[in-house]
Amino acid sequence: MKKILAISLAVVMALCLSVSVFAEERVVFDNPEGEAFSDLVNPWDFYGVGGFWGRAAANVLDITIDEVKAIATEGGAQFVMVFSGTPFGEDAPSLVFEFSDPQAAAKFTVTDLGDGKYEAVASFDDLVAAWEANGKTIDDIANLLVQPNYSDFKLYSAKIVTGDDTVEVTPDETEEPDTTDDGASTETPAETGIVLALVPMAVAAAAVVVAKKRG
Repeated sequence: MKKILAISLAVVMALCLSVSVFAEERVVFDNPEGEAFSDLVNPWDFYGVGGFWGRAAANVLDITIDEVKAIATEGGAQFVMVFSGTPFGEDAPSLVFEFSDPQAAAKFTVTDLGDGKYEAVASFDDLVAAWEANGKTIDDIANLLVQPNYSDFKLYSAKIVTGDDTVEVTPDETEEPDTTDDGASTETPAETGIVLALVPMAVAAAAVVVAKKRG
């Protein structure tokens, strides 16, 4: 009986840790002081990685094209950047695989961080879908580029996140929670996820108690 309880305990603890195991974050640019690129003289210019226009000063992402292809193939990734600048028009920043094919792009959702900086998030899946809709394949990818559409652009960080590390993008319009007939809200409290995450640990603790009592 003790052996069965010990095995059960091990399985439960493994499940508790599985969320962290499957989360992944790849930092591809990090400059806490911020960096303004000499090649980004216009809001519609690009920075990224790959052979584009021969502009080495804006070729700054620490990732290879083969790695970009692998991420695009796996799916579910986001490109997240923190930057400062002045909005240029109404067009949001874009994530693209080819500067000459801007219609195959994923638009960033931009959040004002309130300290002169912005965080922007774009979906790799959206970019791949737009890319393939233009008759391209993942094998055709030769670049990973960001068109800021902000003047006086300065980049502080950029990363690619997957799994449970992906960033929750706040929608432009907040939907009202569903209510029951008596007007009570049926919206799940934010704490529910925390409580559910603790259930396996509680089961494991109970197993230990039972094992001691039977020992």
